Amino acid sequence: MKSNKYDLFAALLLLLPLTVQGQVLTNEAGNTLHLQAGSVIFVDGDLNNLGTVSGDGTVQAANLAGNPGTVAPGQSPGQLKVTGNLDMNGTTYPCEINGTAAGISYDELIVTGAATLTGGVVNITWGFTPLVTDEFTILSFGSRTGTPTINIPMVGGLTFVAVISNNNIILREASLLPVELVSFTAVEQRGAVLLEWQTASEENNKGFEVLRLVQSSGKDWQGIGFVAGQGNSNTTKDYVFMDERPVPGTNYYRLRQLDFDGQIEYSKTVSVNIGHDEISVFPNPVNGVLTVMGITREDTRFELYDKVGRVVLENALGDTHEIDLTALPNGIYTLNILSGNKIIARRIIKQ
Repeated sequence: MKSNKYDLFAALLLLLPLTVQGQVLTNEAGNTLHLQAGSVIFVDGDLNNLGTVSGDGTVQAANLAGNPGTVAPGQSPGQLKVTGNLDMNGTTYPCEINGTAAGISYDELIVTGAATLTGGVVNITWGFTPLVTDEFTILSFGSRTGTPTINIPMVGGLTFVAVISNNNIILREASLLPVELVSFTAVEQRGAVLLEWQTASEENNKGFEVLRLVQSSGKDWQGIGFVAGQGNSNTTKDYVFMDERPVPGTNYYRLRQLDFDGQIEYSKTVSVNIGHDEISVFPNPVNGVLTVMGITREDTRFELYDKVGRVVLENALGDTHEIDLTALPNGIYTLNILSGNKIIARRIIKQ
């Protein structure tokens, strides 16, 4: 134990259980480590967070990671600091925005070391109506690998998007972005997918990486091509990309726009169905029972995956071809229909 000791300040509220193994301190699932303002938790090694780390203090550890886990700065809202590295794979960051002061009226997560953001989810909730000129630095880091999923609802008729750079993630109103994307569409053409988009203006635009969702995971995006930008422009520009090898079923696409200075912005997601299956699901979004139509084989089964790739439901479809999602939490799921030697994937939104 001496080589793995950890000290908790008196102001830290610690709810058991915790386990220590090797050089790793584990915050078990269902447990909360809550740090009061100014408090510090010291870990001589890594902190594996399977529960929740919250509050306004500092986590001092070589690495903070969790799959699953939650990192929740403040107490509606606040600032949480990680002195070390952060691995967000499977980690959810609920970010409350109630004003324009970082760490005071909106949540801020600060990482002094390297942040691995792939597999992380950031859920934004608004507690006030911002101005079009407001911006919010919700996460900062010494360096970055990958990008998380960031869910940002509209607020007051405004659409905020995430601008991801090498050192931070900032929310800005879409109309103020250096590249103003007017449209982005996807259509099938003889078994391929034609992607077209248009910009109204561009500033410092290196280009667009075309991303396609990996159906087997339902959460990972794969780069399938790159289209150079115009650099700087104040006139309408049109872009085209052809995906010659889409997969059977529904294909999802988005654009990752890159600036010359390293900043990144993401487009909305578009989808197109490539034939060879007649299966449809409705309603989608769904809040109760999902119906699957077009099934002909009696041995057809389904598997439903959550956002981190875990199976949450699986069974035969049965005579009614209905799947009851009532008990599941709201979110985005991937439904795999297994019919004969075919696997047909559908993106499902539970509300």
